[in-house]
Amino acid sequence: MNNNNNNNNEDAIYRMMLAKVNLDALPLDTVNTEYIAIQTAISKYIRKYCKHNIIRDTVDITLDESKVIFYCEHCFECFTES
Repeated sequence: MNNNNNNNNEDAIYRMMLAKVNLDALPLDTVNTEYIAIQTAISKYIRKYCKHNIIRDTVDITLDESKVIFYCEHCFECFTES
C-alpha cells in the first residue's frame, strides 16, 4: 500500500510539472492574476510534495566564470545554498 502511495505521489508530481511547463510558456504580460495564482499554487504543491534530491552543479557563465547551482533532480526546482 505504501509503495502505491509513493507511485501516486510521483505521478502527481510529474503531472504537476507538465502543467507548470505548459502554464509557464505564456508571457507574464499576457496572463491575469487568477492565472498567476494557479501557477503559484502548482509551484507550492511541487515544492511541498516532491521528495527532493538536491543536486549541486556548476554552470559556465563565461569562459572564465562559473556559478554553483542547486536543483532537485526530480522536479528541477532551484534551491539556494543553505
